[in-house]
Amino acid sequence: MLNVFKKIWNFSKEEQVNIKKSILAGFLHAVFNALEFGAIYYMLVNIFSKTLDYKAIFVCLGILVISLVGKIMTQKSSQMAQTHAGYFMAAHKRIEIGEKIKRVPMGFFSSFSLGRLTTIATSSLSQAEMWVPMLLVLVLGGVLNTLVFVIGTLIFNVKVGLVAVAGVLVFFIVTSMMEKKSSANADKMTETQTRLTKEVLATLQGMQVIKSYNLGGENNRALRKSIKDTSNILLDLEISVAPYTVIQRIVMGITTVAMVYVSLKLNLSGELPLAETILMIMASFIIFEGLIGAGSNMAILRACENAIDSVGFIDSMPDMREGSITEPIKNHDIVFKNVSFSYYDRPILKNVSAEIKENTMTAIVGPSGSGKTTFCNLIARFWDVNSGEILIGGKNIKDYKIENLMNSISMVFQDVYLFEDTIENNIKFG
Repeated sequence: MLNVFKKIWNFSKEEQVNIKKSILAGFLHAVFNALEFGAIYYMLVNIFSKTLDYKAIFVCLGILVISLVGKIMTQKSSQMAQTHAGYFMAAHKRIEIGEKIKRVPMGFFSSFSLGRLTTIATSSLSQAEMWVPMLLVLVLGGVLNTLVFVIGTLIFNVKVGLVAVAGVLVFFIVTSMMEKKSSANADKMTETQTRLTKEVLATLQGMQVIKSYNLGGENNRALRKSIKDTSNILLDLEISVAPYTVIQRIVMGITTVAMVYVSLKLNLSGELPLAETILMIMASFIIFEGLIGAGSNMAILRACENAIDSVGFIDSMPDMREGSITEPIKNHDIVFKNVSFSYYDRPILKNVSAEIKENTMTAIVGPSGSGKTTFCNLIARFWDVNSGEILIGGKNIKDYKIENLMNSISMVFQDVYLFEDTIENNIKFG
């Protein structure tokens, strides 16, 4: 569990401030929540000592009001910070992915599945932004709430507090077992969702052919199988952790009974006053509420970890090698010197040499598939040559900073793109 929260911390980057804020607010919320028991204890002491008066009642009321207001303020602050961290860390990562892809050589995508990249940018990040706030709110919040109550119990009575500590330790042992059990299905879930994304993309891209040859519906077996596999693996994930969730509740139930038993035994032996005995009995039924709520959501720890790990793969993608020349390009003569290029093992250009003078118009003419588009793409470094070199202004294009090179090149693409944005921004892209 700690490993997952460590990964969330490293993944959050700019949002670490909000996570710190949420943890602090969550701890204070737990303290204000425990303050209610302070009011109950104060009331019980006054009742049994027969000193209950209006002053005691108003003191008790004041403590409850402080507890209520404190819980409202800290709960709002904690959840706002947690939700902000969850959604904005995903937003920052999507921007990072966009910036990263701009620097990745096109050759890398020949051997890398676009379906996997799409899964990372959509499903994985969507899972991260959905699950991270949930983990922080329910799991971390529940653990902090229980921690404060256990510390308070230890302060009132060490023996009862040790029973609570033992119950919490056994709870986390069961949780560790649940994490290990869910890890295999969580890994399969990530793989299955990647395959599903690939099949959906393939279906959408080939929709014209699918409709032309009536390959939709029952005939689209690959897509239907991927949907079915995803459904099955999600069910398997739930089924695999269900028994452990039951065991967690049994452990907490036994711990509650044990705390009640120890409290009554200590009272009967005269070691624990009646007011503290009643307080311990009440606490035993409430102390683990947050932990039980957290336990039912701990099954997603592994899935959340997988989502973060898959997004982390983006950082390992290679950057396109670039030079250090940042000065504006003054001479725009383009020279090809013995350039050869191939896609995989299919040669496209072989020892091509050419010179294109600036302020002139050049037409690249040839039959379909002869390498016209490839010739132009090499100038903009969409691909890098296998051998030879391309010069602009007498310098190899690899020696320029990528942004500097692209600032001197404008292209009208063969494919038409219309982005879901304003007309102005679509024109700017063109």
